[in-house]
Amino acid sequence: MIQQGTKTFRNISLALFAGGFVTFALLYSLQPLMPEISDAFSITPAHASLTLSVTTIAMALTMLFIGSLSDSVGRRFIMTAALVISSVIALLSAFSLGYTELLLLRILQGWHSRGCQR
Repeated sequence: MIQQGTKTFRNISLALFAGGFVTFALLYSLQPLMPEISDAFSITPAHASLTLSVTTIAMALTMLFIGSLSDSVGRRFIMTAALVISSVIALLSAFSLGYTELLLLRILQGWHSRGCQR
């Protein structure tokens, strides 16, 4: 058992905070770019907002089974893999050539981001 006030407890708390921070930074990173997304892909602002919505929906749906998976595979593995994969997907989304490709990458990112918060 990890005791509150120990160095191990502080390190774990910091790691959990960092994981949550990165998750939400990845999730909301496109929000200030929505006007540019709308212009770049010649879509309405409502369609541009889907880049945030699909990620949130994918993350919410993933919550239904990620807890069971992390119990069997291990939370550390799930959280590490989710952070790495979500970060790679964020980099790939910067090079999206089309709106559909961007939405698909954002769905994948939402699906993988949920493991960061477990």
